[in-house]
Amino acid sequence: MWLANETKSVAFACIFACAMQLALSGVFNVMLGLEDPFAHGNHHGHNDGVKVLELVENVRRQLLSVERESNDEWRTPQVKESW
Repeated sequence: MWLANETKSVAFACIFACAMQLALSGVFNVMLGLEDPFAHGNHHGHNDGVKVLELVENVRRQLLSVERESNDEWRTPQVKESW
């Protein structure tokens, strides 16, 4: 009501209210998308989008590779592993 009284236009107040609702709804959806990596579509938390087991296995393989190569000379060419 304050905006309608200040601008002397109820239509402007309604348009402003609708625009604010759309903007805040968009910001809220962006917030959900950024904060919840496990959300997928409309099923929040049901589908795991972060493949933790795969990431841990890759790190384990890299650490084993570093351990094997740690005693090699500096300029010794290394064999590239295919995972």
